[in-house]
Amino acid sequence: MERATSLETQSTRQILNLDFLKGVVIKLWLVLFPFFFLPITSDFFSFNKLALTTITALILLLLSTIEFIFNKKIKWGSNSLESYLLLLIFSSSLSLIISSPNKVQALIYSNYSPLMLFSLSIIAYYLVKLKIDARPYILFSAFLLSISALFFFFNPLKNASLPNNLNFLKNPYFTPTGSYLSLLVFLAFAIGWQSINLFVRKKEKKDLAGSFMLLFILVGFLTAAYNLLKPQTINGQKFQLLLPPFRLSWYAAVEILKKPLTAVFGIGPDNYAAIFTRVKDIAYNQSNLWQISYFNFARNFVFHIFTVGGILGFISLALIYLKLLREAKEKDKEVYYLLLFFLAIMFFVPPSIILWGILFILISHTIIKTQKLNEVSIDLSNLLPVYAAAGILSLLFIGGVGFFLGRAYAAEVYFKKALDGLQRNDAQTVYENHRKAIQYNPYVERFRISFSQLNLVLANNFLKQLLDEQKDKKPDQQKINNLRQSVTQAIQAAINEAKAAAALNPQKASNWANLAAVYRNIINLAQNADVWTITAYQRAIQIDPQNPIYRLNLGGVHFSLGQYEQALRLFEQAVALKPDWANAHYNLAWAAYNTKDYQRAVLEMQNVLNLLDPKKAKGDYERAKKDLEQFKKKLEETKKATGPATLSPTPTPTPSQLSLPTPVPTIKEKINLPKEASPEAR
Repeated sequence: MERATSLETQSTRQILNLDFLKGVVIKLWLVLFPFFFLPITSDFFSFNKLALTTITALILLLLSTIEFIFNKKIKWGSNSLESYLLLLIFSSSLSLIISSPNKVQALIYSNYSPLMLFSLSIIAYYLVKLKIDARPYILFSAFLLSISALFFFFNPLKNASLPNNLNFLKNPYFTPTGSYLSLLVFLAFAIGWQSINLFVRKKEKKDLAGSFMLLFILVGFLTAAYNLLKPQTINGQKFQLLLPPFRLSWYAAVEILKKPLTAVFGIGPDNYAAIFTRVKDIAYNQSNLWQISYFNFARNFVFHIFTVGGILGFISLALIYLKLLREAKEKDKEVYYLLLFFLAIMFFVPPSIILWGILFILISHTIIKTQKLNEVSIDLSNLLPVYAAAGILSLLFIGGVGFFLGRAYAAEVYFKKALDGLQRNDAQTVYENHRKAIQYNPYVERFRISFSQLNLVLANNFLKQLLDEQKDKKPDQQKINNLRQSVTQAIQAAINEAKAAAALNPQKASNWANLAAVYRNIINLAQNADVWTITAYQRAIQIDPQNPIYRLNLGGVHFSLGQYEQALRLFEQAVALKPDWANAHYNLAWAAYNTKDYQRAVLEMQNVLNLLDPKKAKGDYERAKKDLEQFKKKLEETKKATGPATLSPTPTPTPSQLSLPTPVPTIKEKINLPKEASPEAR
């Protein structure tokens, strides 16, 4: 009897210790989450915050599984919001399955990721279960972020000699949150929470430490706001806060309602670019953002959720918030005011993992303050098969998610090593780490695109060696054959990787534009590459019809092939989409010249001069002026001549804003690529 009692006491102590560990894990996450980053991945910020959040959730689940193994009981604290949270995760998962083309990438990287929502829900559940007040930890984290904002503002390490992986410490615009907008959002939330708390609890004992931290965080907020809003110039180039226009975000939200499937489930996580290029208009091309082909997020949180998650996702989030507001209004004014404050934030800033984290912290805080949890317990001690199955399934789930996340993280680390190798010109390191990144996670489009471009560079290097060998008076035929095979393999690899990116998300125009660029670079090297280039660019234009760059590039392909009439039409379209683009007018002028329309060539080249600033673009201005003189001379000759002129020289471009397509180096015998290399082949 005494032995049984002793065992029971020991088991109870172990359970209590586990609860203590859960509390420690959650409190560490509350403090670390806003500024956690690691410079060992290509994305320092969002991906590492997601990894931290998911690992925290898995540790909490593992501790609960160990607890379950000891006492053979399933326990949870039931509340009225858990069904709504499950609906939010379910709607995100359905949207991913039904609408997202690249489901694995959307699962990890999107701003509506089921993995992120699930992990945050687990953390919110344990915050409620353990009744942890998050406010002190959020306040402390905001205090640390304010210190970092002041540190980078004064930039004491500006002239310090640091290792390459620590050079970010010299960047005056660096912030651990990932962006100054996210920093402002978090600091504003901390200021709002503490201010409301002090106002509502003013009759209670004064919180001097909290008041001091509030003032310091306010200083950090003002410093960050100044750094964000002041004109930013780096290396002589001005930068601005890049956000999609409000009207296009509204158009995108309305656009999904035109089809029943997208109306219910949205365009899908990680697929906002597809809807943005669809609703983009000519007015966008007149803004400073016109060279940004797409955005992956809407102008504000609410529009983004509605667009990517559809009516189902929007309703699930709205139900949660309305429930929170209704209960807080009746039971806790502090929470009610805080909910209204955060609701205003969601209508003004785009989605981010920081914003999602704050939302779930706020959900858990509201439940703690306004609801009484119903403890539910199921004893499985007499149901050994069910008990064993539950324990095994839980461990398998934790292990499976951990393994999946581990591979994704390893891929990011290898990709970062590849990028670092580029800076050192270490070709072997770059290639091997690219290959490993894709091996660990073959579903990331930017990995594939980067690897396709790398293989194109390798093909070009092999080609130079091949051309040099062919020019030799006594060429080594075996070496020529080996180099030719290397060129072929590198080209095929570049095409395969570019096609893989397009296949992962065929709704993204930039993936097709990258494939077209690969084909374009081998037009003079491979059979049928010209046809494939045109096909790929046409797909990009079909998806992003208001993009003048794609039309200019396709016109350039026709121009380089001597198809001046086709080039002329595409350059006309580029000019119509972007009338103030000097390079579009320049290419149109030369297309007109080569079709012997000298009068139009003169007019278009005059437009180029009108659009160029002779001080800022002196070289381009002088070049266009020289071309205009040549055009005028040819026009006069044509007027005097009895017959049509036949001269149609092609200029040799120099690196500048004004450029015409030039052929890539060629070889004596073109490479025959398999049919699988074509853009239509799957």
